[in-house]
Amino acid sequence: MSGSRDPRLGVLDLTRYFCPDGTCRPVIGGVLAYRDSHHISWVYAHTLAPFLGDAIEARVAPGASSG
Repeated sequence: MSGSRDPRLGVLDLTRYFCPDGTCRPVIGGVLAYRDSHHISWVYAHTLAPFLGDAIEARVAPGASSG
């Protein structure tokens, strides 16, 4: 892509799904969120899939803004 960058690309902040109310918890909604100190559990990743999909869709949908 010779130096150009798509403005729809960027970081998706998922903090609210890991630290609701500003407190990071190991169990969220009855699901173990972390497999170890560096990885989320596959079950929690699976529960995040719809939210991540919606966020990606909002970024790449025609007319979507990057904000």
